[in-house]
Amino acid sequence: MKKHFFNYYRLTGDEIKQLWDDGLFILDTNVLMKFYCYTDAARTDFLNALKLKAEQLWVPNQVAFEYQKNRLDKIDEQMRAYDTIKKLLDQHLQFEKLSAPLENYKYHPYIDKDAILAQISRTKNEIESIKTNLDETKKKHPNLIKDDAIRSEIKDLFDGRVGEPCNKTELETIYKKGESRYKDNIPPGYKDSGKKDVSIEGDSLIKNKYGDLIIWLQIIEKAKIEKNQ
Repeated sequence: MKKHFFNYYRLTGDEIKQLWDDGLFILDTNVLMKFYCYTDAARTDFLNALKLKAEQLWVPNQVAFEYQKNRLDKIDEQMRAYDTIKKLLDQHLQFEKLSAPLENYKYHPYIDKDAILAQISRTKNEIESIKTNLDETKKKHPNLIKDDAIRSEIKDLFDGRVGEPCNKTELETIYKKGESRYKDNIPPGYKDSGKKDVSIEGDSLIKNKYGDLIIWLQIIEKAKIEKNQ
């Protein structure tokens, strides 16, 4: 029975060891993009772990394409974070609007308006300190658009370990299959059916809503090749 329903059974210790020793480790686009979100120490640790299994790494061509296409957006997102946080602080902590309303309670027998304003002032100074620290940290943020050391690491790690792209005929077949699958909410990728944008890879038109489906099918093709070797 296990032969036909192996996915319902927990792997044995020997099976897990065999996967680690002989299996193929396939990374999704999100994993590559997360390298831009880690601290330097965390990223170094992760890269070192991957390098230990370098000969067993592989990514579908669609994953590599999505990484290259979205890399600059991720870098820009990280750079904009400093100013975005400052705007959030200014938007939600509008101290200057508190003074006038608090005047309504200047004759309250138990509320010390001036003490409240003094505490607010100290809090405001703390917030300004946070904004100053954000500015200083931003100045130290590496300019990855000019010199992307992360990209260099990824390039070296996956050199020769990227699958081939789908040709136009294969893509058209996938799109037809995807259209049918998405109508019936069949994964992977059907939740991306609302995506309207397209991308150009070489001389091929990539419909982004089918990205996950392309990745899945490229992984299946890779598995077939590995099985027959």
